Amino acid sequence: MSNTFTVVGNLTTEPELRFTQGGTALCSGSIASNRRYQVNGQWEETTSFFNFTAWRELAENMSASFRKGHRVIATGRMEQKNWTDKDGNNRTSYDFVIDEIGPSLRWATTEVTKTKGQADSVPQQRQDGYNSTVGVTEEDPF
Repeated sequence: MSNTFTVVGNLTTEPELRFTQGGTALCSGSIASNRRYQVNGQWEETTSFFNFTAWRELAENMSASFRKGHRVIATGRMEQKNWTDKDGNNRTSYDFVIDEIGPSLRWATTEVTKTKGQADSVPQQRQDGYNSTVGVTEEDPF
């Protein structure tokens, strides 16, 4: 069973870049996704909000590239978090952990710039589910 899905929507906040105590980059924010549909000939619209988290180089690149209101296409997985609040109530939240993200080109254009040091490596899936970088030389596609 796969837990991968894609969200197309607008960033509702500025991507917030922070660092863990160990120095790992973490970017968080929210994406709003609208859906329009007809009921008895009348158009209706619903909006879903997804809190997101991105890690490492992706987090830094998101923070440098995107702003509130930008339309994005993101793919990743949902992680469920359970906790007990201060009143003793059990709570659950879901976090969209982004693995890949890019701008939607439906109503915009963009220019791509490679980040320094990334051209000489490709991500490989590790057994623990995280991506690692292995030194494999690729030819530039352009």
